[in-house]
Amino acid sequence: TGANFIYNDILEDEFYKINKAISFAKSMGATNLIVGGGAKRSSGTTEKDFQMLAQGLDKVTDLAAAAGLTACYHPHLTTIVETTAELEKIMSLSKIHFCPDTAHLAAGGVDTASAIRKYGKRVRHVHLKDFTAEPFAFLPLGKGNIDFIEIFAALKEIAYDGWLVVELDSYDGDPKVAAEISMKFIKENLK
Repeated sequence: TGANFIYNDILEDEFYKINKAISFAKSMGATNLIVGGGAKRSSGTTEKDFQMLAQGLDKVTDLAAAAGLTACYHPHLTTIVETTAELEKIMSLSKIHFCPDTAHLAAGGVDTASAIRKYGKRVRHVHLKDFTAEPFAFLPLGKGNIDFIEIFAALKEIAYDGWLVVELDSYDGDPKVAAEISMKFIKENLK
């Protein structure tokens, strides 16, 4: 789930939707609630926007915990948390756990392996996908420029034992073939 988190006039509606997502996740036996958000204003991001996002993420963390779920923040392109500095800011302001998405972090210039190491105690869910900047594309694992060997090493160093979710936001090829390519890559490289 996700929300803008920075517009007071719609927060009530956003949290209504988030509570619905929490109830659904719990009913399906989920252990984690993945949440994105932090809208970008056309006039630019303010310090107050980061504060409001952090407060919203902390509220999501508490609501999820009350339902027996762990809330994890998923930084994403087009939100106010794209770069290393923005990730560091929100992680310092909020208590929420971390869901690194390898491609979105790489696209924002974040060294994903370093972020995993830095926030290792807070990593509870991981999204894997590959990426190229030129041309901009999300790709099956091993077909882009992301160093997954280093990411896998970082996950081992923090003793991560949760889900690794392979995904593609968009892809021009056959999704089944993309899944097969990624699975082959994982079997060959995750040791």
